[in-house]
Amino acid sequence: MAELTPRARRILLALGAVYALVNSVIGVHSGGDFVFHLRLAERLLQGQPPYADFNGAIGLPWPPFAIFALGPFALLARLSLPLTKAVWAVGNVALFGWCVVRGYQHVGRWTPVVLAVAAVAQPLQSNFQHLNINLVLLALVVRAIGDLEQGREMRAALWIGVATALKGYPGAIFLYFLARGRWRPLAVGVTAAGGLSFLVVNGISVALVAWLMPGFSLSGLGAAILASIVVGLTSWFASAFVGGSGRVLAVLLAPLDRLHYYVFALPAWTDLFSRPAPARGWRRAAWLGLLGVAALLTSGMLSHISSALPTVLRVIRQNTYNVGAIILLLVLVTRRAVLSQPPQPSPTSRPL
Repeated sequence: MAELTPRARRILLALGAVYALVNSVIGVHSGGDFVFHLRLAERLLQGQPPYADFNGAIGLPWPPFAIFALGPFALLARLSLPLTKAVWAVGNVALFGWCVVRGYQHVGRWTPVVLAVAAVAQPLQSNFQHLNINLVLLALVVRAIGDLEQGREMRAALWIGVATALKGYPGAIFLYFLARGRWRPLAVGVTAAGGLSFLVVNGISVALVAWLMPGFSLSGLGAAILASIVVGLTSWFASAFVGGSGRVLAVLLAPLDRLHYYVFALPAWTDLFSRPAPARGWRRAAWLGLLGVAALLTSGMLSHISSALPTVLRVIRQNTYNVGAIILLLVLVTRRAVLSQPPQPSPTSRPL
């Protein structure tokens, strides 16, 4: 595992300080997601049902454990809401910086990490604009990936369980353990998620129904089930190749319906950009072309084009993150399939 040099550490700290300052200013003047859930946490502190009178038309709020975890921030918000926003923004910058460092330690080079960050630029910045919880979840998932690489499946499942209790959709990664028949880690992760959701917050567990029901719809349930099936099938398919690919694909294919969720593609991009391209010929051109197109789409840059486009490009622009994620998935699966094939023996000359 590559270690940071003192020079690299100083540069990262300087860049992180500037980035934290910029996003603190942005967060203080926006941060609607964070403010909304702070109100729910304040209700909890006052002994009121946090999800009472919630309008499910705007989507599901954070689960009960996440509201419980926001308690200290709700207390700080009583003193100063701008300060609370700034603290949350700085904390998220620190977590993202840690994920970047882990990516460098994994691949040993900065170029793949920088390209991976660029490939999720708009989703990343959207997280700071709305001050939501996705970077906390990303850090937990990155930690779980690191534990999986070192064979610590129980600990990895525990981190995924915590992430699931905080938001819900990281639980799709449990299908990776299910597909590979890793029953003990699966049980540990599910127990952790359930325990944090129901036991730690037993004082508001009655409000769980109020959390689920406002946003309930048959279409939403169908989409969640379909996404879970896709994750499971992909995890099973990937497990036939290389063990590490399944978890990357599961992260990528977790039920994503908002642009800021696509920051979870960061580990997949870091892994892909660190791999050598084919040596020459059309395979190299196709590889680089697909990576470039997918990175452009998941970065969100195409969504900034406001001029008229042909029908096909207009549809792609409207679904830029989905299409980019699908291309990224195809590249991942194709590469694993190619690497899994044994090399063909060179033909030998036969005597006439």
